Amino acid sequence: MKKYLQHIGVFTLLLCLAYPSIGLSQVEIRDWNDLNNMRNNLSGSYILANDLTSETAGFSTYAAGEGWLPVGTAADPFTGTLDGQGYSIQSLRINRSAGNVGLFAVTTNATIKNLKLTSVDITAVATSSGVLVGNAIDTRVENVHVTGSFRQIENADATSFGGMMGRMAGGIITESSSGVNITTVGRFVGGLVGTATSGLNIEKSFNTGNINSQFRWIGGLAGQFGGSSIIRDSYNTGDINGTTQVGGLVGFHWRASEIHNSYTVGTISGEDEVGAVSGFIDPPVGDAVAIITNTFFNSETSGVVVGASNNPDYNGNGRSTTELKTQATFTDWDFNNTWTIDPDFNDGYPVLQYQTVTSLESFDQIPVQVMLSQNFPNPFNPSTSIRFTLPETMHVELSVYSLTGQRLATLVNEIRPTGVHEVSFNASSLASGVYLYTIRAGGQTQTMRMTLLK
Repeated sequence: MKKYLQHIGVFTLLLCLAYPSIGLSQVEIRDWNDLNNMRNNLSGSYILANDLTSETAGFSTYAAGEGWLPVGTAADPFTGTLDGQGYSIQSLRINRSAGNVGLFAVTTNATIKNLKLTSVDITAVATSSGVLVGNAIDTRVENVHVTGSFRQIENADATSFGGMMGRMAGGIITESSSGVNITTVGRFVGGLVGTATSGLNIEKSFNTGNINSQFRWIGGLAGQFGGSSIIRDSYNTGDINGTTQVGGLVGFHWRASEIHNSYTVGTISGEDEVGAVSGFIDPPVGDAVAIITNTFFNSETSGVVVGASNNPDYNGNGRSTTELKTQATFTDWDFNNTWTIDPDFNDGYPVLQYQTVTSLESFDQIPVQVMLSQNFPNPFNPSTSIRFTLPETMHVELSVYSLTGQRLATLVNEIRPTGVHEVSFNASSLASGVYLYTIRAGGQTQTMRMTLLK
């Protein structure tokens, strides 16, 4: 056995040198205790190996009392990667008075992708709180979808609350969505982000949750929207209610920030400075000008007749329900690669093409690229399962190799449809050791390793 373990060490070293990008350091998360252990290595690379539900080991520990303790701190943020692999974290519960509430408290240069957070129940009091991250800096969020409820209570002076992120400076949110219903007494509240700043990019994302706030600067996608941030190819269908500076997409639109090719159809209401797109647009100073192009609101359902409360330049962006369900309305929008209109989705309003792959309500969006997952179990003896995801119908070749490059088995060599696929591999005829499995599909090649331990 000692000699075998020495061989495994050599195999692993060779593998690191030959295949530096196959994620040897990935840590699997299979229960709530594993999820909690992310805080022990904040720069680690983690993959969700299955759904985490109320029936999964450890749930009761992190649902009791104040609930989940957000991962990371301002002094020691999460800087690693969490890849949900399309799995979900269900019934996350948080009830805390400190700031930076979320699955993660603070992230910096982190990546969170291919993840669903469903049926969350979060109560916060202090500044910078959301479902996914309280305070995110230069973080990438990709193919993440959240649903449930978020409440902010007691502290009317607190700021920055969002369905996904409380505050986000820089980074990107792409192909993601929130269906979280939000109530707050504080300000800077958004369906996706409470405060968006420092060049944050929001693209191909949407909000379907309703917002009811007792304060100002409330928006369907972002509450306070500034710092040269950009919203592009995104939309809101939720109803948005606040007091002052309330908008269907953003509440307060700072100069030098931009909105392009987006729309909102929810009902927008407030006491003062209410706009169907932007509640209030910051007046220009020199070359610093707020920009809105090719962006629309429903003039029949919004309850507001102006696109922005203080800027008549955007008052003509209202369209009827019929017009907003007609592709010809959206000149200069990309209906070849980004948008589509399908009467079976989103009540006939435009949707992003990746949404139509699977059910919107279940949030089972398929990634826009081929994705090869870690085999399970691993190590294994003698059988294991390999899972891969396809964004469209294509020819797939999935093979197993030795570390020297010898092909040992071809598991798939055929056309497979869009969706998630799983195949079994039986290694009863092979010796213990480290093996590689490679997928080739859609012009992409991905390789991962697995360990046979007899």
